[in-house]
Amino acid sequence: MKRLMKYVKPFLLLTIVCLVLKQFASVMELQIPSALADIIDKAVPMARESGDTSTIIHYGLLMMVYAVAGAGTNLIANICSAYITAWTTRDIRQAMFVKINSLSARQLDARRMPRRDSPAELRKLGVHCSAGWRREGP
Repeated sequence: MKRLMKYVKPFLLLTIVCLVLKQFASVMELQIPSALADIIDKAVPMARESGDTSTIIHYGLLMMVYAVAGAGTNLIANICSAYITAWTTRDIRQAMFVKINSLSARQLDARRMPRRDSPAELRKLGVHCSAGWRREGP
């Protein structure tokens, strides 16, 4: 984890902003049931007595504001986190490329995996491929 932190550290402020946006979106989404409870408990009985539905409309609009604010901040936070992920991955790939290019040929050969996509190796595994390979034997 410590190795990865040096790649995430340049984007720490943006990561904190994303977390705050996600927290705000969660609070907004949790306010919707509270507004609905206010409609049921307060606005509907008041509308029955006085015939005025403006309180119901007010709470309904408030619910819409909560929903739009929650969805909007979620969208912004998701886009933000996608950029952070892409930039961090880019930096890790670049560091790997630099590291691999700094290795000598002897070090690369010592770490190279055995080739498993040759026709002989595939036949040992029971895989039959003829795409672009010359058949050997009968």
